[in-house]
Formats: sequence, C-alpha cells, structure tokens
Amino acid sequence: MAQKRLGILGRFHNRRDSTLFELGSAAGFFLDEARKIGYQVTGLEISPAEAEYSRKILGLDVHCASFLRENVLKGRSFDVVAAFFVVEHFPDADFVFEKLTDLVKPEGFLFLGLPSLYGPTFQTNPEEWFRTHPSDHFWDYSPDSLKKMLKGYGFKTEYKKPMSYHPSRDRGWRGKTLSHRLFTCLSNLTCYGDTFHLIAQKRHT
Repeated sequence: MAQKRLGILGRFHNRRDSTLFELGSAAGFFLDEARKIGYQVTGLEISPAEAEYSRKILGLDVHCASFLRENVLKGRSFDVVAAFFVVEHFPDADFVFEKLTDLVKPEGFLFLGLPSLYGPTFQTNPEEWFRTHPSDHFWDYSPDSLKKMLKGYGFKTEYKKPMSYHPSRDRGWRGKTLSHRLFTCLSNLTCYGDTFHLIAQKRHT
C-alpha cells in the first residue's frame, strides 16, 4: 500500500529532496518507502512501541507525541503532509485541519486517506454501517464534503478516488446490475467507495 500511495502522489509531486510529514506514522512503513525515493521524512506517532520501531529498526525521524500538543512541530512546514485513517479520530476537526494547513508549505500537498460516507455500505446498507461504525470515529466525510471543507482552508483538490471496490457490499442498483468492471469504472468516476484517497494542493494566500 505504501508504494501504491507514493505512485499516486508521484502524479502530482515527485521532486527529489522534498520534505514529507506523516501524521500517525504507525511503524513507519510509508515513511520508509518515501525515504527510499528521495523524500526527507518526518513522522508523528502516539504509540511508543511503533515510534520506537520506526526510530530504532528503520532509522526514521519519528516523534512520539500527541498532535494536540501546542508546541509539537511548531514552526515547521513540509512539501507533503500525509495522514491515513487518522483525522477522523480527533473530536476537534477544526483544530486538526488548521494545524495540518499550517504544516503544508505554499503550493505543497495534503494527502489523506479516510472512510467515506459515499460508498456502498453507508449508501445501501446503513444499518450495517451504523452497527460497525467505530466509536472513536468522531467525524465522517464524503469525498465532496471533504473537498468543500478543504477549499475553505485554501486547498484545491487535485485527486479523489476510492481505495478499493466492493460490489458485493452494494445492495442497490450498482451492485445488482453492473459487472465488476463497470462498477469499478463508475466508482472511479464518482469516487464511490467505503474508503478513499484525496490529494489537495495548498494555494498561495
């Protein structure tokens, strides 16, 4: 998945020696792959065990701290800021997105991965969606709602696509009538999926 994500990012940003920060960097595998292709990488991970693995085994610059701390990464900015399945875990979405915005350099990129409201489970089987919805997900987004919100922070969305395709989860007309190939094509066109990637570029302000 790390290489796939970097391949997506490379369509929009592939300058060598650029800086990349990952919020919620886990064991550091995405950062490690990014470093291999020339990025100068930094991570922030709240789990001491995963942060230690990132530092001691992979040799990465990873800080073990909460993103909610006022002074964490203060004064720093990056060409790319990434966060995969992280932002939905913060109760104060405005605080998180303001802080992420500050971390992105002008003309830099924000690369997010999130669960989606515009996917087969929520759209055609809401009972299952509510039954399995994690209690620590405080905010839910669709690709369009996130695009609109990021515009308010000065970002232009350049890419949004589903991460995977599950016609078997779709109880509506898409799942019942479309072949897997057509389901995939339509999903790509409309960013229809239970999870999605989004890349947005920060405009000059």
